[in-house]
Amino acid sequence: PGAYDLVFRYAAGAGDASRLVHVNGVDVAADVPFPSTGGWGTYATVRVPVTLAAENTVSLVFNGGKGSTSYLNLDALTIEKR
Repeated sequence: PGAYDLVFRYAAGAGDASRLVHVNGVDVAADVPFPSTGGWGTYATVRVPVTLAAENTVSLVFNGGKGSTSYLNLDALTIEKR
C-alpha cells in the first residue's frame, strides 16, 4: 500500500484523447489527457498519481459523460512507487 504512479504507454494516432481512471471501482482521475502521438506506431506515456492498497483493480475507461474522447491504443501499464 502507498503512493504510486500509474504509467500508461499508449498511441493516439487519431488525435488527442482522454479517459477516466478507476482504481478498485472508484473514479480516481476523470478526463485524463492522452495527447496525440501523431501515428499508431508512435508511443508516449502518461502518469497518473494514485494511492493503492495491497491488492488493486485498475481500469482505464471510456466514458463520454465524464469527458472521454477519441481513439486510444493502450500498450502497457507500469506501476511505479513514488
